[in-house]
Amino acid sequence: MSINANWEKWCVASIGQTFEDGCGSTIPLFIEGQVRATKDEAEFVELRVDGPWTTEINKNYFRLFFEVSILVQATIDPTDQYNIRKLTGQISSMFNDINVYKYGDGGAYLGCLKLIQDSRKKERVQTNHFGQINPSVPLQQATVEGHYEIHLSN
Repeated sequence: MSINANWEKWCVASIGQTFEDGCGSTIPLFIEGQVRATKDEAEFVELRVDGPWTTEINKNYFRLFFEVSILVQATIDPTDQYNIRKLTGQISSMFNDINVYKYGDGGAYLGCLKLIQDSRKKERVQTNHFGQINPSVPLQQATVEGHYEIHLSN
């Protein structure tokens, strides 16, 4: 088995860039591991990527599987009870196929991370609302999660 040591970096960087572009200047986005300066933010999102789970399907032909989860946090707004729902809806709309580039190594196109959609296996973009975690803090939390796969040969 010969997994390319750069695949994970390129895939995660491409995922991060895609969601950064999607958030633009409207929602502050932090990638897990970055310093989060959230003290003055009424709302923000944090991107977390688990994986890859790598399987060699044939000799030097691999399937990489990633779980992408975005934590959404919003201050409770007494004038807009659906604020967090608007944010999770906006984030959900960003879950699409993702082009992967060799970021940091020339930027050439590597392949496409496909969003997995399979109702029989319960693969979907899933939103979970946790509400107000701490009664003394006027903050709501939710997550939006999806799974991706890419096939690569070495």
